[in-house]
Amino acid sequence: RLPLVDEVQLPLIEESQPAMLRFRKGRLDLHTVDRDNFIKMVERTGDDAFHLKSPYDEYFRMTWEEALTCEYIAFNMLDPLVGRNRALRQAIAYALDVEEFIAIMLNGRAKPLSTIVPHPIAGSQRDIDVEYYRHDPRKAKEKLAEAGYPNGEGLPPIHFDFRSTTKEMRQGFEFIRYQLASVGIEAVGHFHTFSAYLQRVESGNFQVGSSGWFADYPDAENFYQLLYGKNRPPGPNLSSFANAEYDRLYEETRFMENGPRRFAKFKRMSEIIRDDAPVVLRYNQLAFSIYQRWLDNLTGNMMNDAPYKFLDLAPIAAGGAGEEEAP
Repeated sequence: RLPLVDEVQLPLIEESQPAMLRFRKGRLDLHTVDRDNFIKMVERTGDDAFHLKSPYDEYFRMTWEEALTCEYIAFNMLDPLVGRNRALRQAIAYALDVEEFIAIMLNGRAKPLSTIVPHPIAGSQRDIDVEYYRHDPRKAKEKLAEAGYPNGEGLPPIHFDFRSTTKEMRQGFEFIRYQLASVGIEAVGHFHTFSAYLQRVESGNFQVGSSGWFADYPDAENFYQLLYGKNRPPGPNLSSFANAEYDRLYEETRFMENGPRRFAKFKRMSEIIRDDAPVVLRYNQLAFSIYQRWLDNLTGNMMNDAPYKFLDLAPIAAGGAGEEEAP
């Protein structure tokens, strides 16, 4: 009978290293893999192929899926600086090297986005051919001059708000700050708890926000609605973006079946997102889980974020005292 276990405990451990130490001591059954431990424990053997290094493969098992998420930077279109200067937003888009960020900061565990829709969902870049910004410092400087700030002269610092205070989030900002500085843009980071971050962005009290969205349901509409004008804060359109053509196309596509007609409209919406640049699209992350060898029935399904009723513990976990501690 389901569920197979009587109780599931979900301890809140904000920092990655203490959490990994508890996992390696056998005190956690299931855990994600942070950047530093990924380098130590996992080896990439192909574009979408990974495996645990020795000796970790003797103690643990691992699974991964393309997450139904998009990570992006949202500009507050009501802000008198970034909201009113499209060339400045485009300069920031050209300055950021998403592919290098993925390689260095995420160990290759993500794919760049050209649309706001994650790769696995119909209506993403796998179905529509749309060009997007790629790292180009020369174009970034050209756009910065067009914005009225040649080489960054006279440009005030750009303030970025982040939805976490973790080491990984701070390191990610330092990467962004360095790339922007290389073209003449000074960035300042502000780090908040998730609830405090939501309070700031939903009240419009921000300039640039590091944001993301996890699918409520696996349809492109769930992501294109993030820039629908009527969804302004406290709705999910954090940028307060308003474009009449985009809104019309969104309303037309909401209940259309997937196919060439719908994808053609999605393409135009993606071109509007690119040209107006209310957001800078970043990446669709790969979700990794590492788990103890005694944990059974862990299945990959990105629309089921609580698969606990199927989980079971093999007899090897009974008592726990006889388990050898992992390295």
